[in-house]
Amino acid sequence: MKKIILLAFLIHSLVAFSQVELMRNGSINTCSGTFYDSGGAAADYSNDESFTFTICPDIAGGQAQLDFISFNLQQNADIMTIYNG
Repeated sequence: MKKIILLAFLIHSLVAFSQVELMRNGSINTCSGTFYDSGGAAADYSNDESFTFTICPDIAGGQAQLDFISFNLQQNADIMTIYNG
């Protein structure tokens, strides 16, 4: 029973503190979260979008890491550029 309660607490903690960020002009300081295009989890991005979005670690001297779960662009029409630094 203690293990189930601990597991439920850990799952709730992950959900409660995870940030969801949508593509836009701007920046964030974070070390965890989920990043979507401007359409969010359920919709597509719009035509003719052009954004600059900066992700910085929330700890001085830290590093940001992006793990792509899914990535799909319209062939010969869309460009995504990622800069390190």
